[in-house]
Amino acid sequence: MILNFTVEDYVLGCLLNNPEYRDKLLVIPEDAWTVPEYREIFRVMRDMYFKKPNFQVVDILPMFPPTVQDTIGFLSFETIVTVFFNEYFEEFMNRYKRRKAREICEKFIMNDGDVDSLIAELDTVRNYQAYNVTSLDMDKLLVAYYDHIEKLYMSGGRIAGVPTGYPKLDELINGLQKGTMTVLAARPSMGKTTLAVNIATNAIRDGYSVLYIDTEMPPFAIMNKIMARGGVATYEDLSKGRLTDEQWKKFVAGFNWLKGKKFFLRSHNLTPRITVYDVLSEIRKIKAQHKIDLDLVIVDYLQNLEVDSHYRSRYEEVSAISRTLSNIARTENVAMLAVAQLSRSVENREDKRPILADLRDSGQIEQDAHVIMFLYRDSHYWSKEEREKRKNDPEANMAELIVAKNRDNQLDTIMLYWEPEKQVFVEAKEQ
Repeated sequence: MILNFTVEDYVLGCLLNNPEYRDKLLVIPEDAWTVPEYREIFRVMRDMYFKKPNFQVVDILPMFPPTVQDTIGFLSFETIVTVFFNEYFEEFMNRYKRRKAREICEKFIMNDGDVDSLIAELDTVRNYQAYNVTSLDMDKLLVAYYDHIEKLYMSGGRIAGVPTGYPKLDELINGLQKGTMTVLAARPSMGKTTLAVNIATNAIRDGYSVLYIDTEMPPFAIMNKIMARGGVATYEDLSKGRLTDEQWKKFVAGFNWLKGKKFFLRSHNLTPRITVYDVLSEIRKIKAQHKIDLDLVIVDYLQNLEVDSHYRSRYEEVSAISRTLSNIARTENVAMLAVAQLSRSVENREDKRPILADLRDSGQIEQDAHVIMFLYRDSHYWSKEEREKRKNDPEANMAELIVAKNRDNQLDTIMLYWEPEKQVFVEAKEQ
């Protein structure tokens, strides 16, 4: 019966029947399916995969009308034999790439679109490689392991990941590791966006490439934070353009320093709705257009990302977002720093230092993250009177960066000093 199937029939049938192949759900573009009904089935399967990777066909059938249920039943029945999946999947993806290439070439012929953008689109299609899970035998594993340790040895024992610019933190977590997700979480107004921007600025200063995906602030606000962190002027003065002649010179110097840096900003002002799938799309677009491998992707913040379909609960939705970001970090080999909100339960305790249970909306975040850090400032909870009374107290600007999960090392707290006018956190001299 397989010979009577189209390639799409067989690939979709295998994905329905065999959980072993469902990692492909994360990398198949939605428009790879030419049959609208198949796109609908694919979307539901992809969303179900985040909740229950080993789902059965009966788990998704109630989500479809009877006509689509009949199609699913037919595909599932006719693809009991799934051993030819890899060959069919390769042909499926090749057909998709040929269609996309044809569409782009037609745009060239019709002079429809910017030439450079069309070339970048074509290059994206040409370089597209679907993610494949492969195992390593011991000999291959040893070669890869040797190369990894040799690289670390030749570097003089430097940290393996992307440096955050905070030496004590980098020593503790070995930098932001490629292929993993690190979570930076805090209650509102603690300074988590500022710390994330500081880390991004430190990374581009050291020559690393950074994609910053912001879901809340206008792009110029992010740039003001970068400039204030560089000592150009205070964040408030930059926001109002209230600069002295000397500060203007510093601004121009900072402007020239930033030119050519490998920093990419995706702001909600440009596209109000940012989905978790947009993160993957943006990474691949930058790789294709700029011919670089991204080092660090910062998402600010995780719970503000959207997904394409509806979930029964907020918990399931955030779990899907977290799992997808973690998978993207692994498949695209980038260090993923996800900023996250904490639940209000923190406010109800006498000791308001965050704990892992405070991660808002989902325990899945704790499972997916390689490292989890909490930013905490005790002075945030001071009364107005106490804040005025202790405004010259060094404790007023002290912050704690609590490493609450660290798969590769011990847990600890890094003391930081907060300079609000400069929008910068620096490591405290004494710990």
